[in-house]
Amino acid sequence: MASNYYTHSTFAIVAGASLDRSGGKYVIPANIVVTALGSILFGLGTFGLGTFGSAEAGRLLQGAGAPFAFTGAACLASHGFSAAYLATAIGFTPMFGMLGGSAGQFAVGPMIHGVIAWQQFWSIAGAALLVVALVVLIATPSGHDACRARAGTSLLSMFKPYKTVLSNPQSYLCGLTAGLLFLPTTIGDMIWGVPVSIKPSPHLSSIEHFANALMAQGAAGLALFNRLLQADIDLVRMTLTDSLKLSSAAELRPPLLWTAILSGRTTASLATSSGVAIADGVVKCILAGADAVMATSAILRHGVGGMTVPRDGLHRWMEEREFACVADMRGVMSWARSRDRSVYTRADYLRILDRYSAA
Repeated sequence: MASNYYTHSTFAIVAGASLDRSGGKYVIPANIVVTALGSILFGLGTFGLGTFGSAEAGRLLQGAGAPFAFTGAACLASHGFSAAYLATAIGFTPMFGMLGGSAGQFAVGPMIHGVIAWQQFWSIAGAALLVVALVVLIATPSGHDACRARAGTSLLSMFKPYKTVLSNPQSYLCGLTAGLLFLPTTIGDMIWGVPVSIKPSPHLSSIEHFANALMAQGAAGLALFNRLLQADIDLVRMTLTDSLKLSSAAELRPPLLWTAILSGRTTASLATSSGVAIADGVVKCILAGADAVMATSAILRHGVGGMTVPRDGLHRWMEEREFACVADMRGVMSWARSRDRSVYTRADYLRILDRYSAA
């Protein structure tokens, strides 16, 4: 996922040289298109296991086009504003950039967990960037490429500004300052930013509030729920016993219920645990909105090879219902997308009692 930084760091220098030589009229829209193609490829592609996949290629293209955003904005601002207001104008660029980044937390997160799949989001974002590229091309005045005449016709002349920049001590001071500014975010996320998933107990008074509080503190996912191992008493030996009792399908309902309630109402990645024994359980969890399904008891009972049974059962169910991929079925039966939400409320318990008849 961090592969975009490799091309981002390299093309940041290329961006400056390209804009100095050719101006922003065509360079900026062209690299918006590169970023758009990278987004679409990332959304449509797949990750390679030990190989280079098309999704990785998309990330590299995103990294190649993205550096032209700030550098291009500075280039445009230098043409449109006087020196007295230039720094203020350029300052708006990272402000809007950071606002866009924060939108991934409060806007995009809920969207890809309840409205559309993340692959669709990236494809839509790429299409939107293509529109932005066309708008920038039309809106940028032709005068922005006037520097081409004085830049020289030789390709080597493109690198002449490097000598001036690298011989100025202030360039190294600016580089050090920029590195320190990015240290707590970019480098911190790549090295220490390991996603943390919390496995809470089901015995909470407000599970949704607790889940959102965990997300606000930096957690990335929830595993519903932690199955507490409880001691028993051996009446003959008068000792405490701690034998393991594997979960059964009857224990699926509580985590299934809260997976359905939280799906689309929190930015957390949801994993459903306890009671997943057969393919039906896997299907139910995904329909409720689970991003992952945990089946430890089933593995202990049948071994790793036994996992082919629920996997094949899931494939058969999807074919019968004409679901092309897991993302299409995820969250279909969640609270956020349910037509009858009363089944998730206390009032439905009264209706169940009314309908109940003793066997």
